[in-house]
Amino acid sequence: MSKLNVDESSTANRLLLPPLSADRRAALKESIKQEGQRYAVIFNKNTGKLVDGGHRLEICQELGIDPLIDYQDLTEEQEAFLAISLNRDRRQLTPEQMRELAKQLRSEGFSQEQTASALGVYRTTISRWEAGTPSAPDLRVTIPSEQYYDIYRKVKMDGAKQSQIAANFGVSPARITQIVQSVESSLKSEHKRRGIAQRAGEGLPEGIKLLEGPFGGPLSHEVQDASVSLVLTDPPYGREFLPLWKDLGQFAITKLKEGGILAAYSGQYMLASKLSALLEAGLEYLWTLGVVFTGGQNNVFVNGINVLNKYNLILLFSHGKPSSSVTSIVDLLQGFQKDDKDLHEWAQPVSESKYLVEQLSKEGDLVVDPMMGSGTSVLAAHSLARRAIGFELDHTRFTIAKGRIVEALGEK
Repeated sequence: MSKLNVDESSTANRLLLPPLSADRRAALKESIKQEGQRYAVIFNKNTGKLVDGGHRLEICQELGIDPLIDYQDLTEEQEAFLAISLNRDRRQLTPEQMRELAKQLRSEGFSQEQTASALGVYRTTISRWEAGTPSAPDLRVTIPSEQYYDIYRKVKMDGAKQSQIAANFGVSPARITQIVQSVESSLKSEHKRRGIAQRAGEGLPEGIKLLEGPFGGPLSHEVQDASVSLVLTDPPYGREFLPLWKDLGQFAITKLKEGGILAAYSGQYMLASKLSALLEAGLEYLWTLGVVFTGGQNNVFVNGINVLNKYNLILLFSHGKPSSSVTSIVDLLQGFQKDDKDLHEWAQPVSESKYLVEQLSKEGDLVVDPMMGSGTSVLAAHSLARRAIGFELDHTRFTIAKGRIVEALGEK
């Protein structure tokens, strides 16, 4: 053992292990203050790198204590192995931090076997991490969403280091970057929504009617029975919304004219129940369209199976035999320009809605969306010289949809 002077320590390069959390560093400092330094700071005498004990070194210098130093004769491989193996158990690194260390070691040229040995895991675990195998467990430590803005504020306003915040939560710095970016996106979206909502007080053009409230209540009388050529809608997903499909079926069979079409977006979950609800209302099943997701997939867990879901559905039903004006449609939709989700998280592309409106109705027809969200289908219908009526139960979404439609049509 020997003692280190400040000049020597300032030139040392620490292996990029995550820093201690603020709480654990405070506890270590108090322990060294009361009981002294228990473990030596380790340097590789061949490379001059600080291998282990960086926090102990900093704390000793803060307290004015001469740190105990142990110089060891190590190869670069031994240096990395010792640094990680000493910290792996003592610091109780989270699985996500372990995965980040594996990525670092692999980038420095270590084999999967060497990396696995240093981290105390199987080589197949390293292989799964690198492949991103879907069956691999989710390594993310849960950070409550209510803490996202506080993290954003610390990084953007207080100048806190992302690496230190990551250590406090036991996650990777990349996760903190993602959280900061998501908050920035949310703030931008909120600013956009407020700006559009301010235009909701302006008048709508002729041929568009927007109704705030449930489509199955008294407002349904605003739509004449047997007057609608196309009901185009995207109901909310989830088991709790399943009763809406029964209401949708009753609305469609009442409001659609003979030969009118219902086109309803749907996920695969609880599909049999949705189909049954529409059939029981008296509608006739026509076909199911597929809509390929743009730029990604959803991981859906069904009875322990991870389904890599890459497409959505559009269920087509009719009131009697379809109108002679409906002659053809492609049953796999893909490549439509993706709209942003700032206004509504489930919003579908306007170009996609325009295709459906164009194929399933004709000019002058009435198109109704009982659950219009941000008003995409109403915009699509109006742009193709159709009359349009939209219902929306949620006041905020209704206001945003109306403002969006006013703004979009005002730009033409």
